[in-house]
Amino acid sequence: MVALSLGAAGALFVTAVDALYFPALQVDVKSTVGAGDSMVGALIFAIAKNMPLREAAAWAMAAAAGAVTTIGTKPPSLQLVNEFLLIVE
Repeated sequence: MVALSLGAAGALFVTAVDALYFPALQVDVKSTVGAGDSMVGALIFAIAKNMPLREAAAWAMAAAAGAVTTIGTKPPSLQLVNEFLLIVE
């Protein structure tokens, strides 16, 4: 799998059989520190839970959005990630 962050333009998730594009969530950006780490961490979590690619990518997008709305290096809360999961396209 390749997961490619496009920053404010969203992200691509590509496997041997599927390719998905997700636009970035429109959020109030406070810091981009840790956004990529949050995206990858959530993606690995979801894959470890055997989630399908679309669901795993949605977790990754929600976690990244949570990270950019959180000041400094603190990771986003699970509650915030769950809120963003509801608006991932």
